Amino acid sequence: MKICPGHPLDPPPESLARRAELGRLFSGLRRVRSRNPFFLLPAHRIPTLWGLYRGLQREAPSGEIRWRVRKVFERYRHLTGTDKTIQLLRQGYKYLDAFQKARAGDVHLQNVLERYSRLIATKRWKEKWKQALREEVAWQHRLAAKPMLTGSLMRATLDNAPMPRLYPQPDHISHIIYKRKLTRERRFQHQLYLQELKQDIIREATFEEGVAEAAGTKVDMVFGGDSKEEWTTGIKERLDVIHRAHDRSKARLARSITPQLFETLAAARRYKIENKTREKENARRGVWSKRVFERARQRPPAHIWEKMSSKQKEIDRVKRLPGEAGYVGAVKRKAGMRMKDTETWKLENQASREALRREREFDIAQKRRN
Repeated sequence: MKICPGHPLDPPPESLARRAELGRLFSGLRRVRSRNPFFLLPAHRIPTLWGLYRGLQREAPSGEIRWRVRKVFERYRHLTGTDKTIQLLRQGYKYLDAFQKARAGDVHLQNVLERYSRLIATKRWKEKWKQALREEVAWQHRLAAKPMLTGSLMRATLDNAPMPRLYPQPDHISHIIYKRKLTRERRFQHQLYLQELKQDIIREATFEEGVAEAAGTKVDMVFGGDSKEEWTTGIKERLDVIHRAHDRSKARLARSITPQLFETLAAARRYKIENKTREKENARRGVWSKRVFERARQRPPAHIWEKMSSKQKEIDRVKRLPGEAGYVGAVKRKAGMRMKDTETWKLENQASREALRREREFDIAQKRRN
């Protein structure tokens, strides 16, 4: 029921005044939500940083616990949930109380914190070596994937200038070449569209000018007359940009090999030959390398391997091993393999004969004594 002003049921003026007075008194107690999040308010930051964190650092009984406190605060520094923050703050004040009691002389808490400090020190020591191992593995992976000059040349194309070939090829170079190919295809399509649009505008302008000439009167033209240049100017500018991009691509294709690039390729080839020669020399001496391991694991094709006897399989296995001396050298010589070291096997045979001769002389001497 709507009460009109001046109605007998209206509240008396004293009641209205009392209500206004109560509203004025309780308005300061009304909850006001801040526009800023709680973790930016001084009411939260000052007690947490200068009260809790500083108190924990000051009351910590050892450097290990002090380090752990700092790491925990760094771990949860970006926490924005109120429930989790309240829980962690209560736990922090509980630890602060325990630190203060231990400093005041609580023997039980002192023993607990001492064991906790030793636990942290042990875990830090283990984690230190685990991290060192992880860093070493990551470094080995980076070395394995490190681009190296192969000595060959990537010839010039529309997408790249002549450059030395790298293995494995870095991703950013592959991405640049791929993006240039896509951009060139889109540029061709856009060029065809602009050329067709330009021809359509010229045809419309020619049609309008022909209509005006046939009528013999002045006709309002949209594309013809003075408007013709306005319609084609923007298209010409865009076509000029596309032509300049094509010229840059042709310049990359026509770029010649510089003396510096030639010298880089020559040095890479010299290093590759020296490296392969050194690897072969090490293999002849019996040094196991990655390439030697790969060759030793190989075998003939399956249809040939199944028809080979056990002796033939053993000879094939030995022939793939490094070295040219001893049993490996003897098997290789018997199989007819060409070896660079032609003197070691002679010395081995001579040593074998000398050993056999000494053994026979010893047997003869033993018989004479008996």
